[in-house]
Amino acid sequence: MKQIFLFLMLCMPVLVFGEGLAPDSSMVDSTGTVHYDKLTKLYNRVYDRWESEVEASFTYPQHNLTPWFFFSGITVNPVGRLTVGASYVFFLGLYHPEGEKRYLTSHGIGGSLGYRLFQANHDRYLFKKDFVVELRVRYAHSLGGRCDLEYNLYDAGLLF
Repeated sequence: MKQIFLFLMLCMPVLVFGEGLAPDSSMVDSTGTVHYDKLTKLYNRVYDRWESEVEASFTYPQHNLTPWFFFSGITVNPVGRLTVGASYVFFLGLYHPEGEKRYLTSHGIGGSLGYRLFQANHDRYLFKKDFVVELRVRYAHSLGGRCDLEYNLYDAGLLF
């Protein structure tokens, strides 16, 4: 149950920052009209830095085990082209020694660090606005408790 709750929490959209804030004096003019454009700019500055993502990763068999990894996470863009993320990892492995088939499962948490190599800011002939090419490295580790397999996951990838 705890794993399902954690998975749902990570998959939920990022909370809306700035909603429900009372207008400050710089947003109200002399006639009493509230100008929400300043609040919208603050909201866009904060909200545009957060992204949620879901990923599935499959790889070739190793030591009679075919691993499948499923990731659900949140990344933030704190400065410039740098991204930092945290994710929940679900591992499902098909273990098949000598024709026998068994499934192993495990849960874990991970962190990632990325650098955006290319970022299109305007619509172009070849790339749409907000098209990104990112180099990312990730580390994940299984959580203790009732897991079938403990693991350390090292991952490097080019995302676009």
